[in-house]
Amino acid sequence: MYRYLTLFALSCLGTVMASTAWAAPLGEKAIVADCYGTGVNFYLSSHPRDQLAISSVEVFGIAPPSSPDAIFVVDRRTNTYRWDSRPRRTIARECGSENDELALFQGIQPKSGLWQAKLGETKLTGCPSMMQQAFPKSPGALPAEWKTPRRVVFEVPFHPDQLEMTRSFEAGMKSKVVWKQVADDTWQTEVFPELFGQLSAGEGKGSKMTWRLAVKDEGRIEHDTTLSIVLPAEAAAALGAGKDCRMTSHNIWQRVGE
Repeated sequence: MYRYLTLFALSCLGTVMASTAWAAPLGEKAIVADCYGTGVNFYLSSHPRDQLAISSVEVFGIAPPSSPDAIFVVDRRTNTYRWDSRPRRTIARECGSENDELALFQGIQPKSGLWQAKLGETKLTGCPSMMQQAFPKSPGALPAEWKTPRRVVFEVPFHPDQLEMTRSFEAGMKSKVVWKQVADDTWQTEVFPELFGQLSAGEGKGSKMTWRLAVKDEGRIEHDTTLSIVLPAEAAAALGAGKDCRMTSHNIWQRVGE
């Protein structure tokens, strides 16, 4: 939500910039630091530095940059904006990160290194008790060997297609994984849509499995799996369960080393 407000504020900057007459040529773009408390993203502004410098003073009421290399800091922790002339590494450390790389996009970039999967337990809601034994593990459980730390190299910008989980699933299950961005640093996909799409009314039509992937910071990615099963009315009545059965699991990818 805060990023949406930030984007709105920056769009206001754009409106001010568009209405300003310039006698001198436009300068180079500024570096923006998106500081979110457990890390920071550095990226190039969408407007030239000189326009951003003037408009930020008018819109946010902050002091102008004190040097040509000043960085425009968006601090989500305090909901404030400022120009900072210190090196990127210093700003990164204050934001809780050692990563001062300049990305080519706005968003959280996972850091390459050793990553380990932590699988969550399956939770059932509205399902017959007998189904607990049929689904003893997370419906999105990862291969056992992935529980050990694995070296992962992320490209910039990050996309879930880079994950071995995506590639292995497509290769092993012969089913295409199509990720769609649904929120800031969050993607979602339906698993086996062609299979669930073949179900007819009375046989589970409307059932589906979804994966939701959210990059929380440069060292943590959360993976939620939801399997929704629409039980035929007769079966639900016989099993003493509701019509809609849902199984969920919350898995975590954690960076554990270089």
